[in-house]
Parts: sequence; C-alpha cells; structure tokens
Amino acid sequence: MQEKVSRAIVEALKVELTPEENRRLGDHPIQNAYAFECYLKARREIWRWGEPSSLDRAMEYLERGSAPCRITRSSWRAWATCTSSG
Repeated sequence: MQEKVSRAIVEALKVELTPEENRRLGDHPIQNAYAFECYLKARREIWRWGEPSSLDRAMEYLERGSAPCRITRSSWRAWATCTSSG
C-alpha cells in the first residue's frame, strides 16, 4: 500500500527518480507488522530504563516479536541495548 501511495505521489508531482530511489520505493523493510510493533514497544521501554523492570518488559516484547518470524536487525540492536544497560 505504501509503495502504491509513494508511486502515485511521484507520478502526480512528475518527479524523476534515480534508479536507487526507485529501488528503495519497492523495498519492504517491515516484513512482519506484529514483530515491528513489539520492537517499537521494546524501544519505548528501553527509554524508560530508570523505571523499575522497564528493561525486563523490553526483553519480553522483543521475545514476543521475534517468536513468529526471524529476528530482525532492529530487534537485535534493541536486545543488545537492554542487555548492556541492565
């Protein structure tokens, strides 16, 4: 859906895309919406690191998000932040 909207905007504005920009429009970096949602929740908890058990909650979100699919780079970075901060 995002790709269709992006291409419609490009067409309406008569913008000339470079090959790299055209390739990036077709990229789909979020392969699993649930995993991405869990990653975002984990990041929110990491930023609350001063609150009791916030890093534990972040780890729970990361584990939930990585269960249905392969673990993403973003999830691993967030996991590393949790483990190095705790």
